[in-house]
Amino acid sequence: PDIQQVIEFKTDYFNSLVIENQTFLLELLRDIQQQIRGEHGKIVLSVDDVPVEIGNHLDLLIDFVEFDGNKKGLITKVIHVLEKTAQDEVHFMETQKLLAKVEQFLNELSYDQEVDLVYEKLSLVTLLKAVGIRLVIDYTRLVDQIYAYMELVNRFEGDRLFVCLNLRSFVKDEDLQQLVDMVLLHGMKLLLIDSH
Repeated sequence: PDIQQVIEFKTDYFNSLVIENQTFLLELLRDIQQQIRGEHGKIVLSVDDVPVEIGNHLDLLIDFVEFDGNKKGLITKVIHVLEKTAQDEVHFMETQKLLAKVEQFLNELSYDQEVDLVYEKLSLVTLLKAVGIRLVIDYTRLVDQIYAYMELVNRFEGDRLFVCLNLRSFVKDEDLQQLVDMVLLHGMKLLLIDSH
């Protein structure tokens, strides 16, 4: 409501919003973050004129210094897909053999210590979480890392609006143009917010 114009996202262009008022910029970003956490806010994001939850449709990229793309929600979705794949007809027997082998090994360890144990949480999901899965987005250029991340998010979490804060401060104009070209070519939605 504090911005007088509706910002529309199309696949043939991207939007850029410059907010020089530091107080307003902070309020806007806090509002987005609150809604990502599931709280209420003033900003309205809609798809086909129907309001949607920001947390399910928007990805806010702020930290480009240590950008690696390993956000908890994305890792959870990847684990879910891996689990589903492990239960399909191609991998089901191998999955069951692996779980049985882990349980057998744990039983041998407990027998050596003369203690009886029960493994209530022994499942493929707990094993996948226990190994500390992390995505490898290994590119030299930041824009390549960001684009690879955007592809992964769209693949595992669905179509998103990507909002980048002050990205222009971290990349060259020609690199940013390449990112924008790739985003538009693949029908992604991008909003650049800059403080100057």
